[in-house]
Amino acid sequence: MEKEEREELEEYHDQLFDFLDSRGAKKTSFCDYLCSIFEDQGYLDGYQITSFSDLSNPRMQIAVDAWSHNKTSNTLTMFIVDYRETRAVESAGKGDFSKHFKRVERLFDCALSEDYATTFPVETPVADLIDNIRSYKEPGDEKPDLKLRLYYLTNALLKTRTTHLEQGLLSGDVECSYEIWDLNRLFKVENSESAHEDIEIDFQDFDIDGGIPALMASGSVDSLQSFLLAMNGDLVAQLYDKYGERLLEQNVRTFLQFRGNVNKGMRNTIKNEPHMFFAFNNGLTATADDVEFDAASKTIKRIHNLQIVNGGQTAASIFTSKMLRADVDDVYVQVKLTVVSQESAEKIVPRISEYANTQNKVNVADLSSNHPFHQQIEAYSRNLSTKSTGIGESKWFYERARGQYANKQLKLSNAKKKEFQREHPKSQMFTKTDLAKFENSFAEVPHIVAMGAQKSYIKYIEQVVKVWEKKELTYNELYFKRLIGKAIVFKALEKQILKQSWYDGYRSQIVTYTLSSFAAAVRNTGKLFKFEQLWIDNEAPEALIDHLLIFAESINDKIKLLEGGQSNVGEWCKKELCWQKVEELGLTYPDELKSLLIDPQTAEIVIEEKKAKANAKDLKNINAVMEVYNRGPEFWCALLEWNSAQNKLLPRENKWIQKASRGMPTEDREAKGILEALERCENHGYYYND
Repeated sequence: MEKEEREELEEYHDQLFDFLDSRGAKKTSFCDYLCSIFEDQGYLDGYQITSFSDLSNPRMQIAVDAWSHNKTSNTLTMFIVDYRETRAVESAGKGDFSKHFKRVERLFDCALSEDYATTFPVETPVADLIDNIRSYKEPGDEKPDLKLRLYYLTNALLKTRTTHLEQGLLSGDVECSYEIWDLNRLFKVENSESAHEDIEIDFQDFDIDGGIPALMASGSVDSLQSFLLAMNGDLVAQLYDKYGERLLEQNVRTFLQFRGNVNKGMRNTIKNEPHMFFAFNNGLTATADDVEFDAASKTIKRIHNLQIVNGGQTAASIFTSKMLRADVDDVYVQVKLTVVSQESAEKIVPRISEYANTQNKVNVADLSSNHPFHQQIEAYSRNLSTKSTGIGESKWFYERARGQYANKQLKLSNAKKKEFQREHPKSQMFTKTDLAKFENSFAEVPHIVAMGAQKSYIKYIEQVVKVWEKKELTYNELYFKRLIGKAIVFKALEKQILKQSWYDGYRSQIVTYTLSSFAAAVRNTGKLFKFEQLWIDNEAPEALIDHLLIFAESINDKIKLLEGGQSNVGEWCKKELCWQKVEELGLTYPDELKSLLIDPQTAEIVIEEKKAKANAKDLKNINAVMEVYNRGPEFWCALLEWNSAQNKLLPRENKWIQKASRGMPTEDREAKGILEALERCENHGYYYND
């Protein structure tokens, strides 16, 4: 490894070390952080932290730190963590990952043994896992055979380049694959422009030597390169088996978690009329960074970063049918593939996804990081400063799209990078799913948060879209400050819970249920909590956290009293009935914290809210004027030229756009009208290719 590369890794590890320290229990936080990345990238459909180990018997050591289960493929993923507590970067070798893999393999075997019940503590996350392992292993007509994926996670640097080990069998007949994530692999993902591992599809690897026949469907030089092709069902199933939901564009993946992956109608066609699937099915709409196309043979040899933007249910249904032993050789799927560069992806891919998914009840475009709500929160996060834990001021960095935080630092000098990190500490970075988690916890829907990051996000963004359409000024500067106040409480409680003597697991469930109980207690007072004061101080009062921990201990006991036929705590916490039972505790707001409450009708609150809405309106007008100006005269000249043939602009709009095409500044009213006209023209097919 080159010296410069080693120095970059050490700097990254230093930053990661401090970030994990800010969250408490570094090993658990490291596991949680990596799992959140895997979930965001489609490796996982939710996850549960277990943090379990029994190393008392040197020959029978067992351990597991987290797990996830995918119902579509009946794949169980288990994580084992080798976290090094030193700030210096250490090395890890074959002996290290072999030892850790053995521990989780033994745990799996123990779970299927006759005396399993005496091996694991009851009412703990690992007990939930053991019950589920036995359930997943049971055969069923509508369930694929169980598969295992074991992940070794470490902040050490691997001595070899190995990231995947040979597959094996556990307990006689369970297929098991192995993956290794070390510091270098994590660093490369977090610091790549795409913020994800590349998907490299070489069709030779799937025994298709000549490539896939494809018809080029793009015309002019300026157009995007597009292809029409047909994929065999077996190939689709193999791709889905290898890459899973990583093949699905993120918003589509999120949408399918809400809607469900597998369509029974498709499965019936595959089973009974496979030769008719091509005729009945709409096929796949997909994008890629690049393709290797052989013009002579008219075949595609390779695809770089394939992403399905419509047809996720189709791919999942074909895969599941094959896993359930259906013959998919006679199934063919039409594919519309468009090549979009990484530089253009953020603008183009959401539009392709939106137009390809117009039939969906939940608009996939609403889930996009390009929705104006997310852009507004991003703008506030870049401009509003609060206190720093060190010297000067700091900001809370909203990562609207995965990888923004790292990408902002890519081309900075070391000095500028340190300055950026001082102003934007990683502990104050939050994502779309974090935002939803904060808001849903205080909105008293902890059972929704317990369903996982993506489902929680969908429920929250549905509400945002409804409010945005009628009262977008609700999401103003005051909203942002209150949001960060909630984030401060959430993160502080999350850190302190790990230190409690009564704590033995279920941190995420306890945190969200505690904060929902606190929100209910505040509501019952008829007053509002001063979250904006927490923003000003950039910390939660110690007395507040102390009282929340009292709530948390009661809730920890309550959620373990399973009802409604539930057999494990993790699943029980996803039920609304669980929240109703926790509400019966009747936790009340403490008198000692009354200074943090305020009457919603006081002049101070009314004036502050009116001022925030007025400022938001001014900001919206300024942003509109700046957007018109920043697009440049060439953009507006192109729109005028397009309109000369299409005639979609009103006379006053034409006049305003002519003004913009000459580089002249526009007034607020004009800028607003220009952008509304632009949106209407885009809906009628206008597209500017720069």
